[in-house]
Amino acid sequence: MSRPNKILIVDDNQSNVEILKDLLEDEYVLEIAFSGEECLEKVPVFKPDIILLDIMMPGIDGYTTCERLRSQKLAPYCKIIMVSAKAMIEERLAGYGSGADDYMPRPFNKDELRAKIRIYLKLITVEEADNIKSDVLSLLSHETNSPLNAVLGFADVLLKDSSLSEKHKELVGYIKKGGVNLHEFFSKVLLMSDFRAGKVVISKSSQSIKQMIDTILTRLEKKIAEKSIAVLFDSKDIESVDVDETYMFRALTFIIDNAIKFSPTNGQVNIEMRKDAENCLINISDQGVGIEEEHLSKVFDLFAVKDIMKHHEGLGLSLAIARQVVEAHDGSITVANQEKGGALVTIKLPF
Repeated sequence: MSRPNKILIVDDNQSNVEILKDLLEDEYVLEIAFSGEECLEKVPVFKPDIILLDIMMPGIDGYTTCERLRSQKLAPYCKIIMVSAKAMIEERLAGYGSGADDYMPRPFNKDELRAKIRIYLKLITVEEADNIKSDVLSLLSHETNSPLNAVLGFADVLLKDSSLSEKHKELVGYIKKGGVNLHEFFSKVLLMSDFRAGKVVISKSSQSIKQMIDTILTRLEKKIAEKSIAVLFDSKDIESVDVDETYMFRALTFIIDNAIKFSPTNGQVNIEMRKDAENCLINISDQGVGIEEEHLSKVFDLFAVKDIMKHHEGLGLSLAIARQVVEAHDGSITVANQEKGGALVTIKLPF
């Protein structure tokens, strides 16, 4: 059985408190605070889901109370609705600026207030669920890191064992490949989780995109050789671009690796850099089967799956992360089918 939802009413006016109690006490567990100071004391103990907060109170006002609730992280998932006779747009903006989620001027419509409370309670449930998923994925990744490193380490030892038959080495190779894929998957999940939680900080510095791509192609030499793919890299004389080296390197790696993955054996991958008046443009194309037209708009969605796209396989994390990185740089990333076949990804980064 789920716990009852709790609402904290913060108002120094007893009449206002009674109105809200009559409206809500049949559906929710209520607690009352008659000042901002009392609110700050009761929130950690009562742990409300919703706070109905008045502005004009003795001691600290509603704005300051809201700011302290947010800055001290006393109720990270709690939704704060300011309910006040102040109805000017300046007061509303001040409320939002202090960290409030919504604003209801008095006299308020009772049905509207009830509806807003229900909506915010649903949002809280979703946010808490997302946070739990993120925490579980982080824990799972950390807990599997050491075992995976052991698997990969011992697989390398066995591959170097001259007494092992070629057949057995082939099997060990499959074990290593599976371990590497699993390790990369958890790494991508954590990175995407950080992006969605707003934990990623982009730190830009002047970087040569050409040098990045040269390094990526060197690291992917084995994959390129295994499929006998010709990679043509046409880099124009482009000055440096301000990007976060770590994240942009990963994004470009994902896109180039994807082009190699879906190019046929003996195929060709083209990488072209050019510029317009304000942007560095990077075109990466392959000779794969392309993408079904109705699914072009979904290529960069999180967890896009192969049964809706010919061009992509797996869980769609790489391309989703690439979009997050590019957009975090105020750039854009698009994909289109080419007339002669294959997909063309275009990345636009502002100088």
